[in-house]
Amino acid sequence: MSDENTKPPVPKTKSGRGLKIALALSLGLNVAIIGLVAGAIIGRSSPGGATDAISLRALGLGPFIFSLDREDRTALRNRLEDMRPAIVGEGRDLGMAYRALQSALRADPFDRVAAEDALERTRHHVIGLQEGGHRALLDQIETMDLQERAALADRLDRPLRRVPPPRRDGRD
Repeated sequence: MSDENTKPPVPKTKSGRGLKIALALSLGLNVAIIGLVAGAIIGRSSPGGATDAISLRALGLGPFIFSLDREDRTALRNRLEDMRPAIVGEGRDLGMAYRALQSALRADPFDRVAAEDALERTRHHVIGLQEGGHRALLDQIETMDLQERAALADRLDRPLRRVPPPRRDGRD
């Protein structure tokens, strides 16, 4: 008899495979989100704006696109135009981080540290973009009187209808 017949087969663990699948799905989702943000920043048009307008949605202002009245939306875009160099710089850096993530995905063997670093950089740049957008939005809201702010709050109901109300038991 040979040693091949006496050795028990090595069992494959399902938990390792499941973890790999979960990590791959998570990474794929992150890449998709990053791609959407990067695409929105790099020259796509936004509702009611010119083709090269800075996308309000990419700056974390999605519900406000349809909730601000035309004049406030225009004023917000003007504020963002003043911030264009910083926004474009963040977008460029985000694109470079996205390219680094692509390289990490293509590496053999997979370089988890490089992928984590690239994802951290993308997260940093997305947060930077959102902070700029939120700052410009708050500056615009600060120019409104109480009635205008209340009207804006009422108009926010429409885009927020898909968001479930808070649970009564205090959990989210």
